[in-house]
Amino acid sequence: MLVYQERLGLFILAGVIGACIISGIILDDHRNLFYTPYQATLPDGTAVVITATVDTVSTTSTGNHLIVTLKDEYENKIPLQIFILNSVAHQINIFSKDQITAYGTLTTYKNEREIVISSVRDISIIYGGF
Repeated sequence: MLVYQERLGLFILAGVIGACIISGIILDDHRNLFYTPYQATLPDGTAVVITATVDTVSTTSTGNHLIVTLKDEYENKIPLQIFILNSVAHQINIFSKDQITAYGTLTTYKNEREIVISSVRDISIIYGGF
């Protein structure tokens, strides 16, 4: 039989676990609250989101990761790359003219701005574009 303090501790623990589950469900649908729409003036390390059309898809020199270049709705090249880690690249199919929404961390690599995608949940693909 549990004493009062143990019952209270289990009750609090169950409440915390319940709150975590409920907040995860609610916040999953509102992830835009935590991401800033991409702007060229944002500093590295910012959590950003961008929706654009895929221009080209290529592999890195090691052949493991993907580099995606983008264009806007007016077919203008966006000076930003999407860097998709190997662990994600093997789980998706992405082609030119697909529309994507990418959530990730903004970085600069060899003077190129890029968004790093580290999870399949961080990229949404609409095949064939708009």
